[in-house]
Amino acid sequence: MHPQYMGGIKRVISILVKGWENECNIVIISVAPVGTRYDIFGKAKQNIFPNTKNILSCENIEYFKEVIQESNIDIILQPYANNEALTKLCIKIKQELNTKLFIAVHFAITYQEDLLKSYFFNKYRIGGFIINWVKEILLYLKYILITKRNLREHNNAYYRFIIENSDKIILLSESHINTLKQIYKGNNINNVISIYNPAIISTNNKNTCKSKKVIWCGRVECSAKRTDRIIDIWKEIAPNYPDWELIIIGSGDIEHFKRICQEYHIPNITFTGSCDPTEYYKQGEIICMTSSTEGWGMVLVEAMLYGCVPIAYNSYTSLQDIIIENCNGFTVTPYNKKEYIEKLKILMDDRELRERLSKNGYESLKRFDHKTIAKKWLDIFSKEITIG
Repeated sequence: MHPQYMGGIKRVISILVKGWENECNIVIISVAPVGTRYDIFGKAKQNIFPNTKNILSCENIEYFKEVIQESNIDIILQPYANNEALTKLCIKIKQELNTKLFIAVHFAITYQEDLLKSYFFNKYRIGGFIINWVKEILLYLKYILITKRNLREHNNAYYRFIIENSDKIILLSESHINTLKQIYKGNNINNVISIYNPAIISTNNKNTCKSKKVIWCGRVECSAKRTDRIIDIWKEIAPNYPDWELIIIGSGDIEHFKRICQEYHIPNITFTGSCDPTEYYKQGEIICMTSSTEGWGMVLVEAMLYGCVPIAYNSYTSLQDIIIENCNGFTVTPYNKKEYIEKLKILMDDRELRERLSKNGYESLKRFDHKTIAKKWLDIFSKEITIG
């Protein structure tokens, strides 16, 4: 399986594992169909939990303990912090075997809240029927009065739980630490650190043949990635830029959005479906992001490696670690469509500006080099084992 076909966490782990494999004994235990093995994890030994439906089952607990003891594992790394059952299993094993536990949070601390607060009253999702809008109003009132409070209380309790029961919490950005401090008020969180996601930097990426293409890559949906926003933006731009094309890469509700494009007569849009986006990155001039929230934004980094200039709504704090305004790309006030259109037009109109931002973008990514990031992890592993 090519890394680009996978979700962001698997891609990150696959890159890091290859950077660790000559320094560590790596064993992967996953919740996946029996017999599944990913070639992208290199030499690492791969195991599957015997009970993939009930993560906290007794048989999984015993199996996990056997793997840890037989392989002499010092540190458990739980990279799927949003899987609370898996986190609880890892904490149980840590307590019983006295191993170290690292929990990596690959999403924004306020991910669910950020997602919900911009979810409502989307005309492309609920259509034009009055009954749909009435239902949306009722759902919104429920969110304001009940869901928002319950969600925040649950998430705050969960983060306090993992802080108190792990040796290290690894976030993607220093800005995420500040958010976590607000949740864990008045308490010491010295076990919380931040490490950037890795990127494989190669000079070969610079040898690209660009054409007038705007790229959007992600899950095609009206939820987190918000495909509807880029289509709404392109509807305003396309008539005045007939020589430009919007390429939407990813799987999801493609037929729904194709119907929208036909209904509103929006030209020059291509839906590729699920595919390796590399060739499109090589051709594209601009990479657009319209998400309500992200943990990091690997799509931006991956596209910038091939010279695409990024533009994104400033809807999540770690975006500032990737885009330096007017140096390597543009950020836009959430969710100001007019501002997004204006900045996108500036990029489309000015080839010299695109070339400058593209060059700066490639240089700015060197701080995310996978060798540097892998070494930071190894240093932390080594230090934690020495302390233990």
